Amino acid sequence: MSVGVILDFSVAMSAGQTLRELSGDVIQLASLKINFWQAPSTPDFCESKKLRVSGSKDSFFFGLQIRIEMKIVNSMRKRNVIFIVVFLLLLAISLVVYFLFLKKPKDFVTNLPFDSQTEIVWNSLQERTDVLTTGGYPQPLLEYLDTLRGKERYEWSGDRDRTFSQINLQYPEERGAVLYAIYVAYSFYLEDLEALELDPSRTNWEKLEKRNQLRIHYFRGKLKDVLFPPHPSQKPLELFYYAEDFVQKNPHTFSRERLRHLNKKRKEFYGDDILTIRNWEDQVFRKKMISLIFGREIGIMNEYEKVEFLENKLREEGDDLFWN
Repeated sequence: MSVGVILDFSVAMSAGQTLRELSGDVIQLASLKINFWQAPSTPDFCESKKLRVSGSKDSFFFGLQIRIEMKIVNSMRKRNVIFIVVFLLLLAISLVVYFLFLKKPKDFVTNLPFDSQTEIVWNSLQERTDVLTTGGYPQPLLEYLDTLRGKERYEWSGDRDRTFSQINLQYPEERGAVLYAIYVAYSFYLEDLEALELDPSRTNWEKLEKRNQLRIHYFRGKLKDVLFPPHPSQKPLELFYYAEDFVQKNPHTFSRERLRHLNKKRKEFYGDDILTIRNWEDQVFRKKMISLIFGREIGIMNEYEKVEFLENKLREEGDDLFWN
């Protein structure tokens, strides 16, 4: 007599996701089944594997089926069959867990904000970042770091020891140690930022969000604001990137819905400083926003109609009628 077993392990996943992308989402283990059957006489051992994918527009069903058939001669063979079945079951579960939970997608954070030489100074700096603006440190600090980065990369052939010596020559003792610790974190940040900017799969808004996450990771506490002080001119750019992302991901929305949604986001981004930040919305910004919001309507106009339409909308924007 021949006895076989089917191991059927399957996972439900939403449309557009890959196995790696499932790692942060809610996973539904759809089914885990073991079926036994009696088969005609066959060779002592045969094995077949089958991978099936099915689904609809909104979901996919990923299943891994392992089919094992063995000829059982005595009780010893039965125990062997059970052992192999359990082993393959555990192996299948381990593979799925690895791909879904352990193997993470690239998130562009590859380093800690310090190395073995700067860890102690870096940790002590987190509680006293005020000294960077009052203790005789170079101002603006970001400009100083960029200058060092350029020299290390293009003049000193990437020699980090040369950078360390240069910093301590200009700012000896404690200030030199602090500046070098910040420089190490900044160089790690720039490496990850460069990789992020080269990623073609992300929109400008997604890159901006990830860049902010990188800054929080590498420059905790007040240090982030010391290096990257907020400025009203940043808000219109953030709004434009958000609008660009929204329209790209919702191409079938009409202008009324786009305008309503983006006006809400504009108030959220600008907050209580809306009157001040509005002064940084130049003519180029306004034209781009109008083209995004009314893209579907503009797309069917001739050149004359486009010019006239744009002038009317700009006039409304200047009279505070556009967003109201």
